[in-house]
Amino acid sequence: MKKIIVSLCVVMLVAFGITTSVAMAATTDSSGNVTLVEDMPVDKVSKDLYWVGNDFEKSNFNIGYDMVMAGQNITVTNGKVDGAARIACQSVDFTDVDISRNASIAAQTIRFNDCKLDTGYFFGKDVLFDGQAKCLHVNAADAIISGKIDGDLIINSDTLSIQEGAIITGTVKGNLGSEPIIAEGAKVGALNYDIVTESDEVSADEASSGSGHGFAIWWFLASILIWLAMRLFFKKPVEDAGDLMMTKPGKMAGTGAIAMICIPVASLILLITVIGIPLSLILGVIYTIMLMVSVPFAGAAAGQAVFGKLVPKMNAWGSTIIGVVVLLILREIPYVGGIVKLATVLFIIGYFTMTFYAKYIKKDKENLLEEGGYVYATEDEIQ
Repeated sequence: MKKIIVSLCVVMLVAFGITTSVAMAATTDSSGNVTLVEDMPVDKVSKDLYWVGNDFEKSNFNIGYDMVMAGQNITVTNGKVDGAARIACQSVDFTDVDISRNASIAAQTIRFNDCKLDTGYFFGKDVLFDGQAKCLHVNAADAIISGKIDGDLIINSDTLSIQEGAIITGTVKGNLGSEPIIAEGAKVGALNYDIVTESDEVSADEASSGSGHGFAIWWFLASILIWLAMRLFFKKPVEDAGDLMMTKPGKMAGTGAIAMICIPVASLILLITVIGIPLSLILGVIYTIMLMVSVPFAGAAAGQAVFGKLVPKMNAWGSTIIGVVVLLILREIPYVGGIVKLATVLFIIGYFTMTFYAKYIKKDKENLLEEGGYVYATEDEIQ
């Protein structure tokens, strides 16, 4: 239920953001649609009505097609809408309004008195419906239902009160925070709802937390396996990355940041060209692999570089595994984990970008140092 209220608040902020106090005359396009800001100088619109503003109060008007509105307080009395109504605001108060199609409304307070509509989709804090509808969907904190619903009432609400004289021919179904209050004179076809309490929400959060811990354990073991493969088959790149981190960490991080942005953009451009689709997919796969192995790669490189200098006699296997484990632990700490993830991504992308640049782009122009089959620039050339 809290998620519903949060979602509603987002909709409300959007509605408030587009409101304005600048009044202007109605404008009618070639199709007959009317666009208004604040004022409503006409009583009849042949096609759609689009309105935005602060307060809207109108009676005795007719809309030929749909009514789309965004504002703060919208009050309509004795009106007819031959299409659908779509409204986002702070409060809606409709009295004796006939809506031929659906009404989709997001507001803090929604009041429908003696109204008719096909299907209603109401998202709000307080919903009061007294009228006729074929089906009603309500997501609210508190809901009061009167009138007649020739179908189902689908509801997610903390409280539900069905007033005396109300008729619901279908089924009341959904999730409620407490047992509904059904007046003695109300008629309900069937009841099929679940009571969701705070303890249920806590249990769901605990289950989600359990899943998160399970994934963390799985990823820890997978990272150890990736580290093992790197130690066996990619020993030289790990050592080179560690050395580069110790000598040029700023250059490495900056290169990684630029490449992290440019690679997806380049992949998208190649994808658009159609003939570049295969290359785009290859680039995307390489990029994804670097993201996946960033933590074990950075951990192994950093561990060997740091502990290799602090403890010269430490075994390379021990120093690399310590680095990986330390980063995996830091990765799970709130706030710190996000920084660690970003740093490891910049590390691996920066290293491979600088290596590729030095080996394949600058090779014919600069004197490069070659060792062990891996070509990389000297410190002066990287500057």
